[in-house]
Amino acid sequence: MLHHRAGFVRKVELLEHFWPESNPKDGLSQLYSTIYQIRKTLKSIHCPIKIVNSENAYRLDLNGALLDVDEWESKMKRMSLVTKEAFPDFKQALDLYKGDYFEKDDFWWTETEQNRLRLLWLDYVKRLADFFIFEEDNIEAIMLYLRAQKVHPFEEDIYFMLMQLYDTVGERDSVIREYKHLKEMLQEEFGSLPSEHIQKWYQNWEKRTLFNQSTPS
Repeated sequence: MLHHRAGFVRKVELLEHFWPESNPKDGLSQLYSTIYQIRKTLKSIHCPIKIVNSENAYRLDLNGALLDVDEWESKMKRMSLVTKEAFPDFKQALDLYKGDYFEKDDFWWTETEQNRLRLLWLDYVKRLADFFIFEEDNIEAIMLYLRAQKVHPFEEDIYFMLMQLYDTVGERDSVIREYKHLKEMLQEEFGSLPSEHIQKWYQNWEKRTLFNQSTPS
């Protein structure tokens, strides 16, 4: 209900999610008992959140209670442009993101929202990294992408950005290491190879690197 806080959630949908093996009568009994316990708990801790009942559905009324995900997204969307003045607030907003939405619970029905929020965060990571690159501070950009990689180790584009940044600062071994890690990750997790444009970039980079090494100074 928190996930669908903008509207009602049908009771039959709740039964399908949480008591799929029960017959309708027993399932409804468990649902009503669960809702009663939730209401009792909310009341005992003086929480303003209410569960609103309709004939066939429930809705969560937040009654002014704030959600971290809503506050975070609102803050992010207010900061569209990275400047030196806005940098501290921008970085603070990025720091509030600790991982995927409902990450520890692994609910399949949160995947769409997880992906949306992850892409929003990664978009702002790229904006901040572009700011560092514009300021000719590639090391800070690298540190930012390394942090993003720890949060989202399966995002191929993060590896690619690190490869390009390491190339910019002349860290040849680091380019090789990132490409190797990318190949290993994709093979282990998805049974696939890096995207074609990344493979071509790396092949061209290898040729260029070998040429530069063989060219007399």
